Amino acid sequence: MKMAAEKHGLKIDRTRWILLEAALDKNPTTEIYFRYKGHKLLVRAHANGWLLLIDGDLEFRPRPDESATSIMREVWRKRTRAVWSATEKARMAKSLGGLDVARETYRNFDKVSVFWNPAFPSAKAVISRLAKLPSVELLEIVNG
Repeated sequence: MKMAAEKHGLKIDRTRWILLEAALDKNPTTEIYFRYKGHKLLVRAHANGWLLLIDGDLEFRPRPDESATSIMREVWRKRTRAVWSATEKARMAKSLGGLDVARETYRNFDKVSVFWNPAFPSAKAVISRLAKLPSVELLEIVNG
């Protein structure tokens, strides 16, 4: 079943966000299209949750911070990963005699990698992210 919105898209109120989340939870084959800042966004099911694709880009791997576009930074989830965990850093600092020595010894001691991920763990997470965006419009709901 296909429900098309108006040509220019529908503004989305709180009730409609709740209905969209319920539609995704009820039927995992549902695809929802949105428009945001001239880009077409697609929410579709993925193996471990939901994907938020931009302009039909089927390449959904996470992007490092330096290669992410401004629309990716607004729409996707920001994820970080430290080179050394807090436990490892504490153990290294203790064995070397302090944090300053550990920082001098290991150049990447405090390094944190930032990347942008289009995958969301639940329908609630992806809908909450979209609801925070100003001027997002509903284009179409496609039930598979």
